[in-house]
Amino acid sequence: MFCKIFKMKHYEFFKDVFPDYSKETTFLLGNGINNYCKTSSSWKNLLIELAKEHIGKVSDYSAILDESSVSYTEFFDIIQLNSDIKNPTFNYKDIKKGFKEGFSKWKPQAIHFEWIESIKTLNRPILTTNYDFLLELSDNKIVDFVKSSQYNKKYFRPKRTVLGRKGFTPYYPWHNYYSNRVIKDAKNEFAIWHIHGFTEYYSSIRLGLADYMGIVTKAKTWLHRASGNPFYQREKIDKWVGKNSWIDIFMHTNLMFIGIDLGVQETSLRWLLIEREKLYRKHPELRKKAWYVLNKSHDKKLLGKALFFEKLNVEIIEANDYKQIYEVTPKRIKSAH
Repeated sequence: MFCKIFKMKHYEFFKDVFPDYSKETTFLLGNGINNYCKTSSSWKNLLIELAKEHIGKVSDYSAILDESSVSYTEFFDIIQLNSDIKNPTFNYKDIKKGFKEGFSKWKPQAIHFEWIESIKTLNRPILTTNYDFLLELSDNKIVDFVKSSQYNKKYFRPKRTVLGRKGFTPYYPWHNYYSNRVIKDAKNEFAIWHIHGFTEYYSSIRLGLADYMGIVTKAKTWLHRASGNPFYQREKIDKWVGKNSWIDIFMHTNLMFIGIDLGVQETSLRWLLIEREKLYRKHPELRKKAWYVLNKSHDKKLLGKALFFEKLNVEIIEANDYKQIYEVTPKRIKSAH
């Protein structure tokens, strides 16, 4: 084997290791929690239905996506390219707007509330790749606080950090968060950050490859060229445009990945992990930990990620099954308080 991955059993990690890092850890949650609760249709199924409607029923789209030779984002762009010719009513913005209607039918489950309560107990941030508000809607205190700040009560608009920069854009609302209170320090207070966008600002939603490349372009400017940037101007970091944004959290706290594949589909996240490692090699004193929670009974594709994880110092936490990941983990997190 060309690389070695540090692995630790779920129980051992949360008993012996996590308590020492709990107050500096951010939880990056993917759609796995929704799939476990059976609250959502999958992104894959949505793409298949779009392909059947706008390309035709001539191919086995499920097999194409399972093969992983084309990413979901590229597949979406292919659908759009074809539909632009065959169906001018296929509007990119309308599809993004339509997500809000679809998500409104989803209902939070008890597990969503358990996760929120456990992470609130530690007063730590959540980063999520999900567009939906199932985590927020599971907690009445979050709902009440968010709605109390809306001039129009039918919206569920996020808050900006107190120290966030001016010049808000709904396309990149990276200083926006949901919480049960106003926060002042993004890296050290509980809030939920939607890194791939959220339905109240439909233009923020990342669907196609161009959307995700936009994240890379924007983040690269913030990380390398903006005033006070983390790489070259750390003495001016308090003036950095990314301060108190989800990018700031991602680069400067421990990360625990749960319910997210981190495979070839996650182009922008994988790029950010590479940039994170570059930052730590340039400034070793900044180094933070990263963990990936793995279902050892289901995920058989670790070999393809092994070199990636090893070189980026991502450690594996092995859970026995999905129940241990989604039902036991929040209890372990809460007990670390």
